[in-house]
Amino acid sequence: MGVAITDGYFACSQTPIKLDAAQLETIKTSYTCSTCKVRIAAHIGSPPQLAPSSVGLAFDSPQASLEYNGIRHSVRDCFLIFPAMHSIGDNSGIVGELHMLFRGDANRSSLYSLVIPLEIGSSASTPFFASLGTLQRTQLSIGAILPANMPLLLFRGASIYTRTANAPTCEDGRVDKINYIYGLKRLRLAQKDVDRFKGLLNSHTPYTNGGGPVVGTTAIPANKLSLISYIPKLLITSSKVMGTGTKAVQNGYVETAQVKCRPLDPARDIKGSKVFVGGPGESRTLKDELEDAANPNAGLAEAEASPNVEKIESVLAILIGVLLGVVTISFIVWFVFKHTELKYNKNNLLYAAAKLKEATAGANEATKKALETGETLLRTSAAALKKK
Repeated sequence: MGVAITDGYFACSQTPIKLDAAQLETIKTSYTCSTCKVRIAAHIGSPPQLAPSSVGLAFDSPQASLEYNGIRHSVRDCFLIFPAMHSIGDNSGIVGELHMLFRGDANRSSLYSLVIPLEIGSSASTPFFASLGTLQRTQLSIGAILPANMPLLLFRGASIYTRTANAPTCEDGRVDKINYIYGLKRLRLAQKDVDRFKGLLNSHTPYTNGGGPVVGTTAIPANKLSLISYIPKLLITSSKVMGTGTKAVQNGYVETAQVKCRPLDPARDIKGSKVFVGGPGESRTLKDELEDAANPNAGLAEAEASPNVEKIESVLAILIGVLLGVVTISFIVWFVFKHTELKYNKNNLLYAAAKLKEATAGANEATKKALETGETLLRTSAAALKKK
């Protein structure tokens, strides 16, 4: 059973951490934390721009948040770091790491860092990495690139973001303590994107003059392995397309509209003790949205099975219009031949056509179309009789 991450931490000399394959297996089998829940919520946004730093490539925070056992943290900083800082298990082929640093919404001293190893793949990078640092006008979600069902390691250690390769030490009492979440699946990048990222770093003087990331070199002793918890799966809530409302996403979780910001008009949206969040003419309340958040899968089946009401109304309007048109045509033809005692010849047909044309004025579109069709048929019949 894994211990709570606040019970101990790895000192400056032990972070970033270094674990061999046997130690990793021991943690998986002996220190699984069944009560630890880590969730990433990510939303659509434009690709951020890159900025070289002494540690790695920093980029603007994407729209994302992290929850650890229900406590929300918002993303603060993100880095692409080359080479990788950590050495965990079989790290062959790992060329770097993606770091996302989160700060607590309520407790600003609570810091989490999601770390995912990077490797070079045989195919092109995901659109997120391919457009990162470019001017492409692509709408992307960082949640869409995170590996599904990714197992994690959770541990607490000294900050690694204020240290560099030429200044790796720190004072434990004067450095931030960070809760690290290390992903045990890799993200793949194309070689050309790795070269592009490294080129930006190599053109940055503070990075090339003895900078670069500090790399873990001290192995974690066996009696400290209990400070690391194994979490079987990262939970992901991620939007892949623009839109509002509820929609299915990966891992069986959904994004609901209550996570979006919307303006409220006090005069229109607040009625007594109720707050309406659906906009003009909507009856959806804030309480409804919060209940959906507590049960995110509710309503999906109903939404999928419900027909489009607007389309049904449109079809019914057309059918009613056509029916009225047929009734009107029948009545006019009956009236002409019954009450005027005119015989069936071309003049009578032309007279009926004229009456239909008079009836067309003021009719709705569907009825007008039916009347015009009847008029055309009558004139065609009259022309045929004339040829005889």
